[in-house]
Amino acid sequence: MKPVITGIFTTLLLLTFVSCKKSNLEQQTNLDNEIKVENNRLVFSSQEAFQKTVDALFDGKLDKSVLPNNKSFLSLEKAFSAINWENESATDASLIDLYNAGLPLAHQQLLNAKGEVKIGANIVWYNKNQKYYIPASQENEIAHLKANPALIEKKARFGKTISLSNEADEQLSGTLTTDLPISGALHSPHQMEFYKTSDLSKKRKYVHELAVFYEDFVGGPYWKTYLTLRIKLEYRGGGSWNSSPGEVRFMQWNLQGTASVSNGIYTGTYELPQFVNYSGSVTQAGDYSVPLGRYLGSGTKVPGAKWVINISGSMYHRIVGDADANIYSHSGNPLW
Repeated sequence: MKPVITGIFTTLLLLTFVSCKKSNLEQQTNLDNEIKVENNRLVFSSQEAFQKTVDALFDGKLDKSVLPNNKSFLSLEKAFSAINWENESATDASLIDLYNAGLPLAHQQLLNAKGEVKIGANIVWYNKNQKYYIPASQENEIAHLKANPALIEKKARFGKTISLSNEADEQLSGTLTTDLPISGALHSPHQMEFYKTSDLSKKRKYVHELAVFYEDFVGGPYWKTYLTLRIKLEYRGGGSWNSSPGEVRFMQWNLQGTASVSNGIYTGTYELPQFVNYSGSVTQAGDYSVPLGRYLGSGTKVPGAKWVINISGSMYHRIVGDADANIYSHSGNPLW
């Protein structure tokens, strides 16, 4: 990137759970090996080891506290939280590009501030909707290769969407129905603007949005897509709406329904159940992500592939200590 409510939301989408109360995802994941840091990057022995960690973080089965926490590694998540949005021009443009790429929180926690991670014998660099696989043996040439990415032989796409539409195949507000290398589909109809009682200098906004993330893999043919509910607080500064990571909020959700993928003639594997039944709450600062779906597709992704969503639920959101008038709760049929 709310009192209990009930509504049904039926939406065809392509999109990207983590919960303090993990009533739906109680089993925790143990890592096969300790994650090490090398040259300011996390190191994974294989794509399988990296993906296991990504998926466990995404599903809420692994706490990020198990990740290295030292000065030699600055995660993308921490780099994003340090962006001064009121002076955005002072931030490296590549970091802003990564922020806008729609990377799930799990990816943000494993990539460094440059969008890099070491997987097997490769340094994988996420940049402008491409994942570049740079042989670790070419570490000394990495600056030259990054300046000339056409020289990098192995690459795969990320951040691309499938179509995002409702059941009648009508385009939803704020979404794209193309197969172009865009930063991810968003659908954000649930927003509430307000002024915090103790600070009338900046307008704030609660946002509850659906988000999609998509990525290919070298050595496929397979691809993965994530569907996420993002619960966010933003503030108005520097002429635009920006993430507000410092204020502690109470967030609560209760969601039931289905989330499935329509992918033409190709098949795939639901890595999270198609049947959504997630209830939980959390008190924290920063954006919070509730995973709704994770799907591993086989074969070539067709342009018409979609997430098919039918979910009812309830949500509640407030800044801790703020006035009751600034509580945000909503319901609807459909919910989104």
